[in-house]
Amino acid sequence: MTTSEPNFGRVSDLLREAPLQHVVTLKMLHLVGPAMKCQFLEDRNGWALTSLIPTHAFEYDRQTYPDRDLVVLVDGTSTDAKLT
Repeated sequence: MTTSEPNFGRVSDLLREAPLQHVVTLKMLHLVGPAMKCQFLEDRNGWALTSLIPTHAFEYDRQTYPDRDLVVLVDGTSTDAKLT
């Protein structure tokens, strides 16, 4: 998700409603936003955001997950949307 995508503003607003709860995702959007791949869903129960972050973006992730290409973060308020 990039700053030019239609849902970016909505996602940013939702994450900032509970910044301590979504601190890691907010930090990653700030640091590597263009490198992240995100999927945003809303339903009648709320919203969900799945973020895929390349492990090569951070030394910690390269060392911690040497056999992985991506780190996955899931945020949101809708259990149904998170499972989709």
